[in-house]
Amino acid sequence: MSEKIISAINKLLVMHQEILELSKEKTVEIKDGHIDDLQSLLVKERKLARKLQHCEEERMQVVQEWALEVKLSNPTPTISEIIDYIDEDKQEELLTIATSLTDTIKEFKRQEQLNQVLLNESMKFVQLSLDLMSPTIKTMNYGSGKETKDTSRSVFDSKA
Repeated sequence: MSEKIISAINKLLVMHQEILELSKEKTVEIKDGHIDDLQSLLVKERKLARKLQHCEEERMQVVQEWALEVKLSNPTPTISEIIDYIDEDKQEELLTIATSLTDTIKEFKRQEQLNQVLLNESMKFVQLSLDLMSPTIKTMNYGSGKETKDTSRSVFDSKA
């Protein structure tokens, strides 16, 4: 049964590594401003997130079955609790996979935070560009708003 747990967690690790790579691709597309490519990556990401959720549900099921088999009082034990109950030869393997999974999840979170910052900066740039292209009320008035009486001749008053 511990083989099933290790297999389920390993499957989660592989899925998280895939979503991490996808997140890195998103970073490149955001930096390059390729909106269409980014859109297709987001579609892939949604599909992968659904698969990841399914894998997590499978892992939870396997762990619950194992906990019942071993007669643990906690139906959802942690990795540390599981390690205490499995064979010594499997403990090292489970610990290694669990550590890799944790590291991958942390890296994914950092990558997604970077993507969020890049997107926010891109949005600020777009807004600034739009603001610069749109006329403001002040520029529409052609002056400071004060009427001045100027005695000099205007261009229209000059002789041809």
